[in-house]
Amino acid sequence: ANQERDRAVQTISERSAQINSLRETLENATRDYEEKFLLLRKEQEVTSSIQQEYKDKLAALEKRESEADWEFQRLKSLRESAEKRVRQMQLELDSLKDEHQTELQTIAEHLAIVESERD
Repeated sequence: ANQERDRAVQTISERSAQINSLRETLENATRDYEEKFLLLRKEQEVTSSIQQEYKDKLAALEKRESEADWEFQRLKSLRESAEKRVRQMQLELDSLKDEHQTELQTIAEHLAIVESERD
């Protein structure tokens, strides 16, 4: 009976040691899991922050691109207007040259008549 009792105590002692070892392993695994979970959460926060920064920069670039496109169209329109005005002014200048040439020719003819009458 003592021997059985000693074996039972020994078995209980061994099982208790196994339980303590398993408990320690579980505590270590839980601690490792919690540390990894915290690291993962920090990584997600950093990733989220980087993604937001990227989105903000992309939105700013798209806005600047849109503004640049608008400015390009505005300048293109101004250039076209200026070219049209230059053509119009060139036509007016050509017309004035023709009128001036005609007037000079008329004056020359009158001078020729006046000189021939004087002679």
